[in-house]
Amino acid sequence: METAKLILDYLKVFMWPIVVMCALLVFSSDIKQLVRRIQSGTLTAAGASLTFGTGQEKPANVTGKPSPPDVWFSIGETPLSRAQCMEQAKAALTKTGFKEINSGDVTYGYSDQFVGAVWWGRRENSVLITVAGPHEGLEAKHRELQNAFFSGGS
Repeated sequence: METAKLILDYLKVFMWPIVVMCALLVFSSDIKQLVRRIQSGTLTAAGASLTFGTGQEKPANVTGKPSPPDVWFSIGETPLSRAQCMEQAKAALTKTGFKEINSGDVTYGYSDQFVGAVWWGRRENSVLITVAGPHEGLEAKHRELQNAFFSGGS
């Protein structure tokens, strides 16, 4: 019995990176759209560069091309059902200034500079809150969306 618990605990450690990678794959088309919007229809090889909420400043862009977007995300737990989570995500995105909101397991919307998304996970009622955009103001926008979601979107 102890061995089974140890194996399950070991597997839990590997589940979050897998969940994050799957979520990033789900958002890949949206991230590509954001890059296209920022770069006025031109997607460069530098678009593959991401910073995951390190809080560090990005180095100056020496090529003169627009910098690719950064991604800031957090994972939390929620007691909400799928339908409740979708409604709360839509309300939180609306409250924080996102438009063109699309609802589903991944509810997302756009603002002038950012793409915000809330993903409800079926297992353990996890929720992934993600904001992508320019480094300047990204952490604050993510915190604003996260607070709006966990306060009930009101």
